Amino acid sequence: MEDDLNSNSTESSVAIPAESIMVTEPKTTAEEILSKNQIQELKQKAPTLASAIALYNNKMPVNSLPNDGDISELLSYLIIWDGVVGMTWDGLNSIPETSYEMIKKDIFSETGKRFCFTGTIHEIKVDRTVNPPITNAFMYAAYRGYVNVIAVRSSGDILPSSQVDFCGVVTGDTAGYTTFAGGDSAPYLIGMFDLPENKEK
Repeated sequence: MEDDLNSNSTESSVAIPAESIMVTEPKTTAEEILSKNQIQELKQKAPTLASAIALYNNKMPVNSLPNDGDISELLSYLIIWDGVVGMTWDGLNSIPETSYEMIKKDIFSETGKRFCFTGTIHEIKVDRTVNPPITNAFMYAAYRGYVNVIAVRSSGDILPSSQVDFCGVVTGDTAGYTTFAGGDSAPYLIGMFDLPENKEK
């Protein structure tokens, strides 16, 4: 009986190899759709946001969101690029700037430029179908008009009705939406909310 007890005690204390219980990090969306060679090539060809815009901005017609919900080629590529290289606040603020008025006047020539504004959040939702997650928001730029944004990195505690600052790359123009003032279109940006955690190196 004593031998049996000792035997059970020994078996219960057998250590489980650490490698058998390690949790594997989920792949990023970029890792799921690009090969290792393609990821390395992307890092070499587009190490900065400016170089990524130059690589992907083909200056084709840029009505980003027709009724079927498709997004512009530039926007889709920048989402993938961000998952590989990563957008930074300094990189975002190093590209040429534009204005809401210039975007509405000529979206073709203003695509790929930076637009920064203060606005009110109307709708906001985190999208976890991509990794790392992104935040989709529909905003009203003060005294200008509506803007659709995709925010990378942190959205903090921003909620509907929050007044926030946002900077992003113009990637096109959405299809018409309807408000009490009638139909219109809205620039589509990818960038970041002006938050301390998004400015960390």
